[in-house]
Amino acid sequence: MMIAGRIATFEDRAETMADSLIEIISRAIAAAQVIGLDEAETGYAARAVLLARDPSLTPGIARILVEQLLPAAAAASTSA
Repeated sequence: MMIAGRIATFEDRAETMADSLIEIISRAIAAAQVIGLDEAETGYAARAVLLARDPSLTPGIARILVEQLLPAAAAASTSA
């Protein structure tokens, strides 16, 4: 019973973390669009924001996160 509760808590935290990463990236995308950055520059800006927010991330991990979450974040930034 306790293990199932811990797994559920871990899954909830993982979902919250993913949602917050999408939110961070979508805000970076929106800001990049406001100042007129192109698609590649927008990706670089999103990586820079992630690295600034979490110094424990490596540039490679930030790149992977942005590549994986950019489509969802872009959709979120355009619907907001």
